[in-house]
Amino acid sequence: SCKCVDQAVLVSLVNFRGGSTLLPELSHVVLMANGGTTDFKGGIYLLSQGLGTVSGGIFHVDSTLKHARAVPNNGQVLNSPNDIVVDPQTGALFFTDPSYAIEAQGFRYTHRNGTSLLRTHGGGRFVDVDSGFEQPNGVVFSPDFSALYVSNVWKSEWHLPHSSEGDVHIAHDKRLTTNQCYVDRYDAIRSADGTLEIYNRQRFFELDCDADGYPDGLKVDEMGNLYAGIAKGVIVHNSEGVRLGTVEFTNALGVANLAFGGRDGRTLLALNEKYAIALQLHVAGVLGPYQHC
Repeated sequence: SCKCVDQAVLVSLVNFRGGSTLLPELSHVVLMANGGTTDFKGGIYLLSQGLGTVSGGIFHVDSTLKHARAVPNNGQVLNSPNDIVVDPQTGALFFTDPSYAIEAQGFRYTHRNGTSLLRTHGGGRFVDVDSGFEQPNGVVFSPDFSALYVSNVWKSEWHLPHSSEGDVHIAHDKRLTTNQCYVDRYDAIRSADGTLEIYNRQRFFELDCDADGYPDGLKVDEMGNLYAGIAKGVIVHNSEGVRLGTVEFTNALGVANLAFGGRDGRTLLALNEKYAIALQLHVAGVLGPYQHC
């Protein structure tokens, strides 16, 4: 039996001008909610990490932010989906599926072998784009959808030797014995049928795990600069992978995720377990048609 049923992630609506509102309807349906993204139509996609023997999954939330329905998956089991983006031309979803909930946090007992970058496919299927990750985390497209970035994040001491259901080990291409702190870049090209093909994975930048921390959530601005949440705050690289600088915060909680918004799209919201910190920038983020809200 699952001993973690009292665990929950509360979903909130954060106003860029200040304040937040709990969304209990979503908190109850989207178990252990994690990353999300716009559907470019006024709604959002939210990821569930699952709980106990309940698989992780993808939920679509309508524009009222009250009604969520599961995206069909043909009964496939996911580990603990972390972050997600959408191709607005085809509606295809690209998402990361690490195994933190099983191997580090211990609130999931069922799993799929491997930790992957996946995409939705016709017929309600999830298919691997790349399974050669230790623990894929943040994911984001470049402004022109010519590139896809994925962070890989793992600290060896996070590994739980045993869960309450026994020793659980996911099949990885590499053993989880070393720290991983990097972001990779893929080329993205539109095929004749409109499908966005992802290929040619290359190292974009690598961080010093001890000095910089781990690159978690990712976002891009209209200039193509890539923002990553880290232990110190937010680190920024240009589209060539050159480090531009770091915005450091005084709290020691780090930054787990990021969101651009505000009336001109130039407010960057940095989020962790306790705070939502608004940064006013001189450049706007890439938000699709809903950036002026």
